[in-house]
Amino acid sequence: MTTPTECNESYKSRADVLDLLIDQEHKLLAVYDARQTRADGKAAAALTAAVALGTVTLTAADLSGTNADVLHVSFAFVALTAAVSFAARILGGIAFHRGRKLTSESDMTKGARRLLRNYDIKGTDPNRVRELALDLWCSRATDSHKAAIRREKWAAGAGALLAIVLGCMTLLVISGDFGK
Repeated sequence: MTTPTECNESYKSRADVLDLLIDQEHKLLAVYDARQTRADGKAAAALTAAVALGTVTLTAADLSGTNADVLHVSFAFVALTAAVSFAARILGGIAFHRGRKLTSESDMTKGARRLLRNYDIKGTDPNRVRELALDLWCSRATDSHKAAIRREKWAAGAGALLAIVLGCMTLLVISGDFGK
């Protein structure tokens, strides 16, 4: 038979474990949010670089002798890089769910939030509230992790397109007539 002191120690131990797990989920969420921020920065840098390369090349060159196909392809890639960069920042954070509007919140997170907010805490075990909070933070961290992966993929695509833009602009410089 357990004594009241042993029950109290067990309760505190469980509460400490739940609090530790909640804290760890907060830290994971911060890591995933930082990854999303880095991916947004990379996408913005790719957009800025692509537009700047196109502008500088056109400003510096007399493109009358330039192959028109190279010119068209180059600026098509500038536009594509811009589009992918915007997609990285906008679509990367949104999850697509059937039958619902676009959102960054999964059904699991929405359900966990609803359970926590609607839980009647009067006269109940505080550890149950901690468990509900842990469920919510775990699902939020999962959502943030998935969004970070999506944004990183889009940003990598923008970076790859930027490399193509750089190659195309190099061809324009080589084929253009500068210094007139």
